[in-house]
Amino acid sequence: SKLASGIYVLRSLAKYCPTQVLMMAYYGLIYPHLTYGLVLWGACANNQFLRVFKLQKQAIRIIAKLKFRETCKEAFKNLQLLTLPSLYILETTMFCMSKCTMTNGRDIHAYETRGRDNYRTGRHRTVVYERLPSQAGVHFVNKLPH
Repeated sequence: SKLASGIYVLRSLAKYCPTQVLMMAYYGLIYPHLTYGLVLWGACANNQFLRVFKLQKQAIRIIAKLKFRETCKEAFKNLQLLTLPSLYILETTMFCMSKCTMTNGRDIHAYETRGRDNYRTGRHRTVVYERLPSQAGVHFVNKLPH
């Protein structure tokens, strides 16, 4: 895959280059493939998403010069990078804020209810509809602090 090819280049560069150069290579070789169409494929089957997430963690371990079994949670923080699930939430929220028409409780009725400031999702029966970017984005926007 393209991510595996980028990881190979990172591994080759890691022997000779400092972290700054590895970060530039990450943003040039791996990051575009992670984020391209993430809003659409991010809600795919969990095992497919985890496979790509593991490749991202492998790249971060190379950049941070960690061993194979070491945790890379702190490395994400130190390198100031977002994990793939965080990227999915960010991209989906930004997509929904810019492209979706969202209605909240105030648009529907004048009652003072707890959820009057929350945006509404459409009625649905299936998980497929729930995973649509427009629906998942509304869910993420509702989780943001007001």
